[in-house]
Amino acid sequence: MKNPLIYFTSLLLIISSFYSCQNDDDTTIDPTTTTPETLDVATIIEVITNNSSDGVWEIEQALLVKQNNNNVTLTGSYVVRDDVFTFTEGANQTIQLHWKKGYDINLQAQNTLEAGTDRNASSENFVINIDAETGILSTPDNRITGNYVQESGEITLIIGAVNSNDTLNLNMNPKNQSEYLSIPTTLSDPQELFSFSTGVPRVGFKVSQSQNSLYITNRNDLEGLGAQQAFKYDLSNHTATSIEFTLQDFATKNIEFIDGKVLSLGGARFQALDYELTGVESFIEIDPFTTLIFNGTASLDDTVYTFGNYDNSNIISTWRIGDASTQPLATIPAPSDIAFMDGEVIDQVLYIFGGWDSEFDGSDTLYTYHIDTGAQNQIQLPVIIQQAYTSTVENLIYVLGVKPFNSEQNQQKVFGVYNTLDSSFEEISTDNLDVILVNKNIEQFQVTGNKVYFVTSENLGAPNGYTNSVYEATLN
Repeated sequence: MKNPLIYFTSLLLIISSFYSCQNDDDTTIDPTTTTPETLDVATIIEVITNNSSDGVWEIEQALLVKQNNNNVTLTGSYVVRDDVFTFTEGANQTIQLHWKKGYDINLQAQNTLEAGTDRNASSENFVINIDAETGILSTPDNRITGNYVQESGEITLIIGAVNSNDTLNLNMNPKNQSEYLSIPTTLSDPQELFSFSTGVPRVGFKVSQSQNSLYITNRNDLEGLGAQQAFKYDLSNHTATSIEFTLQDFATKNIEFIDGKVLSLGGARFQALDYELTGVESFIEIDPFTTLIFNGTASLDDTVYTFGNYDNSNIISTWRIGDASTQPLATIPAPSDIAFMDGEVIDQVLYIFGGWDSEFDGSDTLYTYHIDTGAQNQIQLPVIIQQAYTSTVENLIYVLGVKPFNSEQNQQKVFGVYNTLDSSFEEISTDNLDVILVNKNIEQFQVTGNKVYFVTSENLGAPNGYTNSVYEATLN
């Protein structure tokens, strides 16, 4: 930040003036306002870290305060929905703050749409000092300042943007267990949204929160070997747009969003497309020894994590835009080299589900890798999952896959939810899903809010290829 001490003093005057002009709907509390009788430091630490939520707080109101006075209200936006602040007692009358982030907030945004991104953001840790006279909370560099407000029982924080005088102003309340997402138990009848023809059924599939859209990448082959295509389905107006481009590659596709780009990852070439699918920004030729086949991906900040590859499948690797190849990071302690895994990153932990190869009939082990420390763990699940797909909403990871063949040589689907808070796993009935799967296979899925989207494929026989369809259902 610029001249933090001078800037902070000026900021207090600016914010005091700003809030006095706000209406009741948009008002957030000035973090510098002290109560009539300022609490002592020990009491402040106690009420913040040892309350009904054990020191866990969530955002109630969020306002991006701009130096040009074009302030941006973020209250209720998805971009602050997943953020959780955990305060614990530190040494020498300080507080340790862990800011678990969901989506990255664009603090340079000029409006609500610009503030939202699809970037999965790293968590941050801070030491909070407490002024004995005023009760004001602050980090040593004054990037974060705040206050505990006795009257409302809220914490108010001002978080400064790096290299900018704009700030993120937050009002927070305790986040109790009852306020976390609970695992749904039922799935409504899926309704078809749109379909497309393809020569290869496998797809990359990802929901974009910032665009409120579904993105699909796929190798077509109907128009020639290796022809590629991408789709955007806008959930606001229910319209689909697409782009086709020719570049021969393998059928495996995964989608991640990094730096405002739609990354299609799989095979020997990675593609970066813009959100509107007006063109392919770049082709990245991958070292043939790190070609990705039947792999899974997850992302954090500007890094893609790959795993479950058909070749070297028990290796977790990283890749960033501009890299000529993936870089080995760690080895999954699986009993053999297994493919068809998928996973998610939540609060710096990579969760990896599923797996299969010719000698390995699925996995009931959830592998975790802590990105900050390199620590690994294995968690036993109550079900064996072969080919796995994952999607996450707040603290829940949804997992879709199949179980091993039973005695009748049939495979049952697995649709379950893993709760990262208590390591529980529960299955959701797929009875309604079975209705749409007559002569069809599920190729991918995504969850956003209480909506789930499935991509299915139907084999039409040579030379007609497949019809892939996208369905929407509601989780209750």
